[in-house]
Amino acid sequence: MKAKRIILAALMAVIIVSAFTLPAFAAENTTAYLKFTSDAKAGAYAIELKAADLTVGETYTISADIKFEGVTGTGSAYFNYYPYDTSDTLGAWADWATTVNDGTDTDWLAKSYSFTIDENFARASIQVGFYETNGTISVDNIKIVDSKGNVIFTEDWEDGMDTDVWYEGAAPASVELVNYTAPETSEGGTGNPETGDEVAVYAVLALVVLAAGIVTVKKVRG
Repeated sequence: MKAKRIILAALMAVIIVSAFTLPAFAAENTTAYLKFTSDAKAGAYAIELKAADLTVGETYTISADIKFEGVTGTGSAYFNYYPYDTSDTLGAWADWATTVNDGTDTDWLAKSYSFTIDENFARASIQVGFYETNGTISVDNIKIVDSKGNVIFTEDWEDGMDTDVWYEGAAPASVELVNYTAPETSEGGTGNPETGDEVAVYAVLALVVLAAGIVTVKKVRG
């Protein structure tokens, strides 16, 4: 009996210590999106595509979920494609999502645009922003794929906003990550033991440890 009590006490100690020393697992964030707001009738953020990352003659498609809210002014809120050739001359550009065509105060819209890379292509700027308008643009699930469906670029904001990828256009717009929670780590002491992933991990650990303890106790008693 004494050996059994010692083993059970040790098992409980292992479970308690594990709860405080295991790394915290952040629950997957599946609802984050980026909101752009302007009150200066200008502002944009953009990503840049370079010729080295694309194939001449290939057709690519960019798609995104976008929502326009409270947009007013003489211009438009937009998501566009600006291609430049080797002499840095702007080519055939397109506002492929815009309040001019889609209106404002919309539900989420699934928009897309296809473009083909020619031999003079050097780079392209893909911008979301405002021209002579104020209001709000919400954007999510941006993706660029080639004609075979291979993903060239994707952005769903679940890892935050990467400022090495996104840069300010001619004028800054106010940006806000909605429904985004920074990853929790045990090092910072911000781990949340009530998240579903952590509970599952601890439960499995406890079952494994308890199962091992029962086997050990049986051997001791035997």
